[in-house]
Amino acid sequence: MRLETRVIEKVADLRGEAGWTFETYAWNEPGDDVERVMLGRRDVLGTDHDIPAEDDCTECHSGGENQRDASLPQDELLDLALGFGAIALNHNGSDTTLELLSAAGWLSHEVAAVDAVVPGNDTAREALGYLHVNCGSCHGGGAPSKDMNLVVPVGLTAVEDTPTFQHTIDQPTDPDSRADGIEEMPTTRITPGEPDQSAIVWRMQQRGDDDAQMPPLATDVVHDAGVAAVVTWIESL
Repeated sequence: MRLETRVIEKVADLRGEAGWTFETYAWNEPGDDVERVMLGRRDVLGTDHDIPAEDDCTECHSGGENQRDASLPQDELLDLALGFGAIALNHNGSDTTLELLSAAGWLSHEVAAVDAVVPGNDTAREALGYLHVNCGSCHGGGAPSKDMNLVVPVGLTAVEDTPTFQHTIDQPTDPDSRADGIEEMPTTRITPGEPDQSAIVWRMQQRGDDDAQMPPLATDVVHDAGVAAVVTWIESL
């Protein structure tokens, strides 16, 4: 069943919000037409799926509040097509891959497929890749949210060299994050070997409180597979 389509269009040669437009559409029950829903819609066609308001798009596609700082140089701003990066595109699962885009001459910067990989063993790659794609839109770029960078840069060969490892392992949570009634959150971002004492896992498991849950919007259901990947990695540390 088709529920929604989101259209994100690059309209100017700028990074950050200024270069893009965002539109959201809801499908009808027969699945043969759409209606633009600028203010969003809850429980689409009787499901538990919510369409975000168009104004909400930039909460993730801006790279977070820090990325809206007009003083940041253009080359430090994230571009906003989530998942459209070298590592996320380095696969063979569809017709849109790093190799095919490179062959078509569509890349502004050539990236070798051998460099666009997440380092580590299978356990580390699954967890770091999950955080890279699902969290790096806000926790990345020139001014990552809460100064926690979860993006895996191209060309790294060791887990210990990733910003994710350096910004989370035995690192304290931001004091401001403990406000708004979430004092029960662990005080360390990742405690090696102890996922129950790791704030990242705690955040991933929360829903119903935008101040506590991660991601903070557009999700009402915990992604169990993602949590399991991160938990397994932390247990291995």
